[in-house]
Amino acid sequence: NYFYLGLCVEFITFGFILTWRYKETLTKNFILLTEHSKHKSELLEREIEIQERERKQIASDLHDDLGATISAIKLIVSNSYANDEHLIKMVNKASKDIRVFSSTFSAVDIHEGLFITINSRISELNALGIMKFQFIDSGDESAISQELKISTFRMFSELANNILKHSNAENATIQGIIDEEQLLLMVEDDGIGFDVQEKNEGIGLDNIQKRVSRFNGKLYVTSDARSGTTVIITIPKPK
Repeated sequence: NYFYLGLCVEFITFGFILTWRYKETLTKNFILLTEHSKHKSELLEREIEIQERERKQIASDLHDDLGATISAIKLIVSNSYANDEHLIKMVNKASKDIRVFSSTFSAVDIHEGLFITINSRISELNALGIMKFQFIDSGDESAISQELKISTFRMFSELANNILKHSNAENATIQGIIDEEQLLLMVEDDGIGFDVQEKNEGIGLDNIQKRVSRFNGKLYVTSDARSGTTVIITIPKPK
């Protein structure tokens, strides 16, 4: 009896030790995962901050240097080559492209509101006469942070610029919806589409994915030549 009693005590003690070591391992792994996630989040934040500074510098260079040069060329062409319609068309297109790029990279001021700022930018894009943009919004944007508003506007600008540059679309619809659970940004166009499986470095999806990941969101992309491209971004609201 004493032998079996001692054996039971040993098993119980051994079980307690295993349980303690298992809990210790889980705790250490949880701490490591938490630190890794925090480090990854800090890296993403730092990278996006660097991108914002670079964007401001690019916008300044476009406006002050290249924009001024294009304006001077446009003036010369208008005065000296007024009969060359092809040349005038090319210069006007270059001038529009500069305005689009400069607008995309410029600093963001959304004090009037995210939806109002997107509407304002869409009016500017429609004024270019290249294609037709439409914006549909719904929800209370006061429920999301200023930081998320700026990132959402950046993602919208990136996607709108992609449509202008790559899609050959005639129409695009942007929807911004904020409900009790999440923010949803959906961008659709009727353009030529692209192969989602291929790495498309020129269309800026990597930058968008980084911004989405920063807020624990999800990015969905579908595209084909018949129905164009649809990008859906969902970002959960903080609890």
